[in-house]
Formats: sequence, structure tokens, C-alpha cells
Amino acid sequence: MSRETGSEAAERRAIWTPLCLAREGWAAGVGRLMVAAVPAPGGRQSGLTGRTIEVTVIRPGVSNNGLRYGEAALAASVSLWEGAAAFCDHPGPLDQGRAGGRSVRDLVGVYGEPRYEAGRGIVAALRLYPTAEWLGRIVEAYLGDLAAGRPVARLGVSADMLVIKTPTAERLPGGRPIFEVSRIVTVNSADVVMNPAAGGRFERILEAGEVGEEEELVGEGDEGNECEKAKLGGRA
Repeated sequence: MSRETGSEAAERRAIWTPLCLAREGWAAGVGRLMVAAVPAPGGRQSGLTGRTIEVTVIRPGVSNNGLRYGEAALAASVSLWEGAAAFCDHPGPLDQGRAGGRSVRDLVGVYGEPRYEAGRGIVAALRLYPTAEWLGRIVEAYLGDLAAGRPVARLGVSADMLVIKTPTAERLPGGRPIFEVSRIVTVNSADVVMNPAAGGRFERILEAGEVGEEEELVGEGDEGNECEKAKLGGRA
């Protein structure tokens, strides 16, 4: 029996991996999914990483939807932004009835190292996942156009969160009432959107990731099942 070539092995993994993940119950949250990078030719370890971008998530002041975020309320919320998810676009009607909430397909990254800067707001590092490389390229082009003084789209970051607010006597120019936010209770996510309401914006690329030439998905589950045998090249 002839040995399979590298390309044949890669093709087999590409076919079997989705089947194995489905049959091993990954969709139901059983076990963990680990991603291992395979060394590149010549002994170089190819890293499976994405871009890391400095983001101003939310600024003090009155947002376009009539919520006033004061310095104290934002400063007290710093810990809530650690590990917050980043999705592409805000949730739509289809997300409301989905078990677990947002779709994993829309997940593009995660926030870390949050801090509060006086006059600027909540600042954090958004680490994009490798699957969101397309979004990293858009942000990179956006920042390049911004630095060069070229026109840019109103691309930015908008938070999905639960807040405690009280009404004020003030209104926006269009007549919308203004509410004072006294506390941010929960941060669900900070999403990449068009026309952000509270000044969330991309600032600069902190780290440009390098995607490996070949990656293999490894599941931690039942070692004796058919899928595991298939990934190892055997037969069930």
C-alpha cells in the first residue's frame, strides 16, 4: 500500500475535520477545540495568529443614540472589557432566537488589556482571529487612508451592553431625549460596525499576524471513535 503524499494528507484532513467536529459533539460544547500550527518548510514555525489593533472602544460624552457616558462610569467599567467578544456587525433579528445568542460565524476577535484614559475613554487591544484576516486588511487600509488624509468610510466599533440610565431634561438637536449613564452593568460585545454611535474607532495596528502554511485541527474527545481513526490515517 503506497504512502500518501503531503497534499493527499492535507486533503484528507480538510474532508474529515468538519465531519469529526460534528460527530464528536463540538456544536453542543463538548470538549475543547485546539489549533496547532504545523512547522513550515525549512524548520521555521509558522504562527497561526491574527492582527492586534489598538481600539478606542467608547468615548466620554453624549452618543448619537442619546446616552451620556461620564468619565466615572467609564473608568469603573474597565474590568468588564477584558475578554469581551468582537463580532462583525451588531446582532440582527435572527440572533434573538438563537440558542446561545450570537453566531460563531460572526465572531472576529477578542479584547484584552483594557484601560481608561482621561478625555479619551476605554482603550483596548483587539486581537483578530485568523479567520478574520479579511477584516484586518480592511482596517489596515482604513488606517492607511486616514493617515494619508484620504476619505474614509464611517467604520468603527460599537458596544453592545447593559447600562443603568436616568433621564435628563436635555435633548439632542433632533429632539431625542438624553439619558445619563450611571453604570455599565454588562458588556456583551464590542462589534465592528458602520456608523458607531459612541465614538468607537480603530487607532493603530499593534501587531500584524502571520498565518501558517498548514494548520491542523485537533479535537479532545473520544480517542476510539471513527473520526479519530480517520484523522490518524486508519480505518474504522
